[in-house]
Amino acid sequence: MTMAGMLVAELDREAKPTRRLLERVPAEQGAWKPHAKCFPLGHLTQLVATMPGWLTKMARGADS
Repeated sequence: MTMAGMLVAELDREAKPTRRLLERVPAEQGAWKPHAKCFPLGHLTQLVATMPGWLTKMARGADS
């Protein structure tokens, strides 16, 4: 299996549980921090939601 094929398979496996997790984050709790040194929950949620896009950018190369 190619590297691209492995990444696509991994994304397919992780998409459903990640979507379920993101849907369960209460919008009104966006400012809550799990720890004083952590980012707020809303920011952490946005990071998780955008990670698949990072993989796309890396796969296409830094210039795209």
